[in-house]
Amino acid sequence: MKVNWRNPRIHPENRVKVWLACDEHSEYLGDYLASRSFPVIVTQLSENVSVVPS
Repeated sequence: MKVNWRNPRIHPENRVKVWLACDEHSEYLGDYLASRSFPVIVTQLSENVSVVPS
């Protein structure tokens, strides 16, 4: 799984950071970022994300 995210205070919507995670941990990492008000999208490895909207 890919956890696609960005820090909205310093990055525009088209700046996507990616963390790779196993299925077991991807939900935890996504929740961790979302709890800090970071926009996040969890996808399959094959999916590309070019924008993480607020």
